[in-house]
Amino acid sequence: MVIQNVNKNYEVIRQLDSTGRMEEYLCLEQRTGKNYLLVKVSDSTVAKHFTLFLEEKIKGSQFPDYLECFRQNKNFYAVFAYSPDPSLEEKLARENCGRKERAEIARRLLEQILLRDPHPYFLKCALRADLVTVSGSMEVSWNYQLTNERSFVSCPLELALEQLYQIFAILFRAEIARKSYPLLDSYLRDLAGGKISAYLELYERFMPVYRDLCAEEQEERTPQTFLFRLWERVKIWLGVLKKVLMVVLLAAAVLYVVHCFLDTSGSRVAQQTIRQIGDVEIR
Repeated sequence: MVIQNVNKNYEVIRQLDSTGRMEEYLCLEQRTGKNYLLVKVSDSTVAKHFTLFLEEKIKGSQFPDYLECFRQNKNFYAVFAYSPDPSLEEKLARENCGRKERAEIARRLLEQILLRDPHPYFLKCALRADLVTVSGSMEVSWNYQLTNERSFVSCPLELALEQLYQIFAILFRAEIARKSYPLLDSYLRDLAGGKISAYLELYERFMPVYRDLCAEEQEERTPQTFLFRLWERVKIWLGVLKKVLMVVLLAAAVLYVVHCFLDTSGSRVAQQTIRQIGDVEIR
């Protein structure tokens, strides 16, 4: 199926999502050879609200992911950029990503949010591990699932940041469990608690966390949880106890050898005294 608009031909590759009133398609623009996300709205009421939303919130803004909209056969279409790169979910599943690499992904994700300055609705519809994408050169982008038409205007930033918290919880699962990075823990608490209210603040406050995560260390930090600290102390005492036991065992072995030697010598003397007196040998 090909959907035409002026001098553009969007060839449908596959359907991505559908709610009956809104549908999403992955399309190939035949002239440029690029992939795009095509959102089709067949319900007239939803189409009206979506059109007003796009006109009020996006028109004239520097939001590069939204390309155009048009009507055809009583349907409304909106075209958005589409990233063909592997998703973050796929990358983490197939690769053993180190702490620094994951920190870099987080930084670049926040950088893209700051540069694109999307309406919270679009951010909420993109911040999922299966929608955020990471290229081989570590370029971070995302795709959209825009079929939740009920939250066009009534989507506060807090809802989008809740989605971002979930992304970070996946990226830094090990560090969060170990509680070995207090700056990260503090940042995530504020993120989950709605204490960050702007994209610039989101990025600037992450930078000390990023530097902390990327710092060169000779070994992993000692976890800060009570159980981890207790285990570290137990390991120290076990080491000391092992050394003490080795000394005790060594001393016992030496004493045993000396005892056996003395006992053997005494027996021989006793035998000679009993069996021979002078020149008379007693049998």
